[in-house]
This record gives sequence, C-alpha cells and structure tokens, in this order.
Amino acid sequence: MGKPKLLLLDEPSNSLDAEGVRDIHRIFNTMRGKGVTILLTSHSREEIENLCDAVYYMDRGTLVPVPEVTGELPS
Repeated sequence: MGKPKLLLLDEPSNSLDAEGVRDIHRIFNTMRGKGVTILLTSHSREEIENLCDAVYYMDRGTLVPVPEVTGELPS
C-alpha cells in the first residue's frame, strides 16, 4: 500500500470480529500518528466516537458538521 496521505474507507470494520476491530483501530491510530488522513463511513457510534476528530453527516447531498464528536448524531 505504500505511504498513503489519504485513505477512503467504507464501513472498514463491518463483519470483523472483536479482535479484528481492535486490530484495525490500532492500525488507524498508528497511521493517524504518521499524518495520514482517514475518511471513513460508519454506522457504529462507538467507532465514530473512538476514531474521529471531526464528524459530518449527509443531508440531501450536503455535508453537515456535527459540532462535537460525542454530540447528538442525527438518526
């Protein structure tokens, strides 16, 4: 994979067991520490709260920021 500056991931932990989720989160955190930007989609609130510095949701084709990562996410 080389040394990417940006990763785009769609539901990266979907269908992983608990150990796989921990492993992939550890990899993401290591990559973030090296300056890699990771853009991911997730339905997992826990994953969002644990991994994301900024959270957005789509509203009729427009990205809308969520003020706080731990704030109320739209349903």
